[in-house]
Amino acid sequence: MNESNAILRAPRASRVRAAAGRSVTVLAGLGALVGGLAVASPAHAVTPVPCSATALTAAINAANANAGGTVTLTPGCVYDFLQPPAPGAGAALPTITSPITVNGNGATIQRDPSAPLFRLLDIGDHGRLTAGVLTLKGGHTAPLSSGQDAGGAVLVETGGALYGSGLTVTHNAATEGGGIMNAAGATATLNASTVSDNTAQNSGSGVGGGISNNGTLTLTASRLQNNQADFAGGGFDQDSGTSSIDGTVISGNTADYGGGIDHDGGPVTVTASSVDNNRGTAADATGAGGGIWNDAPLTISASAITHNQASDPTGSAGGIANESGATLVLKVSSISANTAGGQAGGLYNSDAGTTATLYLSSVTGNTSGTGPGGVFNSATVHNTFSVIQGNTPSNCKGSLNSVPGCVN
Repeated sequence: MNESNAILRAPRASRVRAAAGRSVTVLAGLGALVGGLAVASPAHAVTPVPCSATALTAAINAANANAGGTVTLTPGCVYDFLQPPAPGAGAALPTITSPITVNGNGATIQRDPSAPLFRLLDIGDHGRLTAGVLTLKGGHTAPLSSGQDAGGAVLVETGGALYGSGLTVTHNAATEGGGIMNAAGATATLNASTVSDNTAQNSGSGVGGGISNNGTLTLTASRLQNNQADFAGGGFDQDSGTSSIDGTVISGNTADYGGGIDHDGGPVTVTASSVDNNRGTAADATGAGGGIWNDAPLTISASAITHNQASDPTGSAGGIANESGATLVLKVSSISANTAGGQAGGLYNSDAGTTATLYLSSVTGNTSGTGPGGVFNSATVHNTFSVIQGNTPSNCKGSLNSVPGCVN
């Protein structure tokens, strides 16, 4: 599955941390010593940035000019942007080119619904944004325009870094990375954050409704939910780079391929997470991947792939599509209660060189229109103490190649 190149995206090769007081003898002189000390003045209260887009723009400009700084927002303020800071600029705020901390205090940065199209934040080379308790809403890049079609809310450029905690990234849109685009050579780390209701637009090229990654991504204790991609990776898309997803819920996302996750290049690890209630809508008998579409190294540990759908009557791979020479390792995890209109409600494993390794895992209670309902295999499956049972209309019967440890 090839897609058109988007800004800052690596080309797709395929369907891609003085001792304590030593003696009581000092006590006798302690009172005299304290009496001679000056009492420290109270710390000055931090003055928040006034609740206006102009004031916030000036604060970011000042921080950049001072080679970094801390910006504290007015609690609960909605910083509403009607236009970028300069004609032709692609973001609501000036490009971040230094280490800046934004204390969000529950404020919102948004593009006004009546405004022209632009993203909210651009983190440039050597820029580092640390942001917390902040909502980013309504960013919308110009579709397929050079330099402006990636990262609806945030674009992290090569050499830039985003560190977010308690962020809400919602109702943004772009061709790639409806919520966040993390480019090759960039870093994004999100903790206890929510990326929801974002869209990657344009049929055949819209990828990464929530997040698109080609750099280094760490996602911890977060939620990717109700995002949509017009082509691939409703919740998350990776063409290259490295991702670690831990303790995260990926739910309610939709795309043609890889409703929850579309993974086309570079290693991804998913740990103690759930991929649940996502939909792959492609009319593709060779695998839509309701939960996950994978053709690169993917390791899933202590996680659940459940209630996902390949919703088209001919679509296969309700849970996971593992194809095109990919390597899937499933450890102490479950693929259950997924459905497909075509084959393999659970796992669709196909193409020369493709390998799926199941270790202490289960594929149970999946359903498909055509057998097998559990695992379809036309490549290689390794099974170590894993259970494949209770799938409809069959567990593995109908596969071209045998599945070790699977009966019927």
